Amino acid sequence: MLNVPFSKTDWQQVDGRVLTVSIVSMLCLVAIRYAGSLDRMGDVNWFFPTAPYLFRHQAWWALVSVFFYLAVPWAVVRFSFKQKASDFGLSKNVFSNMPIYLLALMLIMPLVILVSYQSGFQVTYPFFVPVDRQDMRLFFLWEAFYLLQFFGLEFFFRGFLVHGTKHKLGIYSVLLMTIPYCMIHFSKPLPECLGSIGAGLFLGMMSYKTGSIWMGAFLHIMVAISMDILSLWHRGYF
Repeated sequence: MLNVPFSKTDWQQVDGRVLTVSIVSMLCLVAIRYAGSLDRMGDVNWFFPTAPYLFRHQAWWALVSVFFYLAVPWAVVRFSFKQKASDFGLSKNVFSNMPIYLLALMLIMPLVILVSYQSGFQVTYPFFVPVDRQDMRLFFLWEAFYLLQFFGLEFFFRGFLVHGTKHKLGIYSVLLMTIPYCMIHFSKPLPECLGSIGAGLFLGMMSYKTGSIWMGAFLHIMVAISMDILSLWHRGYF
């Protein structure tokens, strides 16, 4: 008997929601990778035309990321699945298990401070380095874009991917989510890439159990802010 891919029997076993989440997630990650780069998109003259190119490049990436991490998955949840975003991590239980997240932050910060002394860390962060006092205003604007991107990232990985597949995969939805989450860190320093595995599993499990990504987003944002500030401190900005 000839075995062909995607037979009728195969398709009958496919769960529609898992299929949708998988395809949408792959396309969103591809879009961020390619549409998120001004180098690939060409010079978008209307986008902060008087700002330095580095700011324009990074801000464009952040806003494209927010669109594909947050807006597109939310639209799928709302209009395709006919469900509320609260079912995918944006519950009203904003401060769920706060002590656990604060404890995690206390444990992570010494490690962040330690790795901040490495040259690879200082070269990587922040993505937009202010040159003078005038650039500091752009730096704070960039940080707003950057942190909004992290909120979108949490909704995408710990919300859309976990809660969109858990009805079929159960706890394995967290493992599935952690694979692409680790992969988007391949361009980062090795300690951060390895750390993303533990962070992905921890934040994914907390979202899986609590149904909320809010405190996970808070934790992620606090670590990101600390990394940028520490890098600038090592550069002599403070």
